Amino acid sequence: MMTKRTCVICTKPKSEGISIWYHFICRQCEEEIVACEVTDERYPFFIHQLRKIWFKEHA
Repeated sequence: MMTKRTCVICTKPKSEGISIWYHFICRQCEEEIVACEVTDERYPFFIHQLRKIWFKEHA
């Protein structure tokens, strides 16, 4: 049985995905990010969520 972790992008518990610096990105969000163009309306959202990996909250 795979352990579910909370995705830093969609904030949903998922079992498949990747970890980057102790943060989890689910497979679905990873695929959406890779396919996303800079002109896509979702691009700013992905950037905002990905900043959580590089910037600590309350720092």
